[in-house]
Amino acid sequence: MGAFRQPGFIGFWTSLAVAVVANCLGDLTDYGIARKFGERFIHRLKIDKVRFFIRLKEEFITDARVTVFITRFAGSLSSIANFLAGFVEVPFMTFLWFDFLGNVIEPFGALTLGYAVGNYWSDFSNLLSLIAAFLQRPYYCSSSPGSIAE
Repeated sequence: MGAFRQPGFIGFWTSLAVAVVANCLGDLTDYGIARKFGERFIHRLKIDKVRFFIRLKEEFITDARVTVFITRFAGSLSSIANFLAGFVEVPFMTFLWFDFLGNVIEPFGALTLGYAVGNYWSDFSNLLSLIAAFLQRPYYCSSSPGSIAE
C-alpha cells in the first residue's frame, strides 16, 4: 500500500488507519475466541496437564506485555500469541494496548518503506524495460544459417 501512496492513489494516513484497525480486529477476534472457548478446548484435549503447556502458560502470564508487543513483528507468531493471551486470560486492556502499539509501529514501517520504494519504482521499471529490450534481440539479426540476415 505504501508504494501506491507515491502516485497519490491512497493516502499514507488512511492506509495506516486501515492496517491498524484491520490488524487489531483480527487479533481481538483470536483473543476473544480463545478467552471464551479456550478453557473447555484445553480440558477436552487434556493439554492442561502437560508440563510444557503449564510452563508456557506461566511464562506467557509473566511476560504478556512484551510477548504481545514483540509478536506483532513476527508474522504467524502473532496469531499464536493472540490465542495464548486469551487462554491465559491476559487482561483485555493490557492485550489491547500492547497489540495496538505494535500494530501501529509495524505497518508504519512497512508503509514508509513501500512509499520509499514507490518513489523509485517508475525509474526502476524503465531501467528493466531498457535491459529487457537490449537482451531481447530480434530473430532476424541472428547469424544462424538460414536466417533473414543472410
